[in-house]
Amino acid sequence: MRSALCGPRPIAAPAARPSSHRASSLRREKRERDKHERKEAAAEKLAAEKQVSAEMQERDKKLLEAQVRLSAEVKERDKRALEAQTRAEKQALAAKEAEAKQALEAEKSLAAERDRQATARETKLLEMRREAEKKLMAEKAEIEALAAERKAVAEAKGQAELERTNEELHKRARAQQGSLDKDKAVEVAQVSLRMVGDGLNRLLDDPAAAARAVALVFGAAAAVFGSREVC
Repeated sequence: MRSALCGPRPIAAPAARPSSHRASSLRREKRERDKHERKEAAAEKLAAEKQVSAEMQERDKKLLEAQVRLSAEVKERDKRALEAQTRAEKQALAAKEAEAKQALEAEKSLAAERDRQATARETKLLEMRREAEKKLMAEKAEIEALAAERKAVAEAKGQAELERTNEELHKRARAQQGSLDKDKAVEVAQVSLRMVGDGLNRLLDDPAAAARAVALVFGAAAAVFGSREVC
């Protein structure tokens, strides 16, 4: 170690006339020193290599630890990001569900309002129909009453007109009957006068025939006056 750091050891100058034994000893010492120096150099190299290997192992260990930490940090960061994304998705889903629920409630309220309005319209239409039916029935009853009244008035007028017509007919019939009775009476009188004229001549000759003639005249007059009373 010392020779590697301080350089090669200085070789002592040989004596002016060394002996062979001394030269051999020096050569042996030199070989020993060289061997020792090589050993020390190899040991130093091995130590240096061990140190470099240890440093590399330490560096690899630190790098591995850094990679592990980085991986853990990345995993943690990904985990937090995933959790944040999951929370955001849950919040978005909850917001959509709330919006859908609100829309559904609004639709239900609107449907209920439409049903209520439809029911109100149907009720109003039903009431209007009932009122119209009542009014129609009242108008119908009024029209029927007015028609019955007019019919009664018409029937009364017709009856009165009929009675007046019948009365006129009766008057005309009585007048015609009177005229006929008058004509009959005149005819009967004429016949009677003729019979009287003829009979007077016979009565003057036959008293019994005169009595029958008088009875015939009184019978015809009674028949005429009796028929007028019946009419």
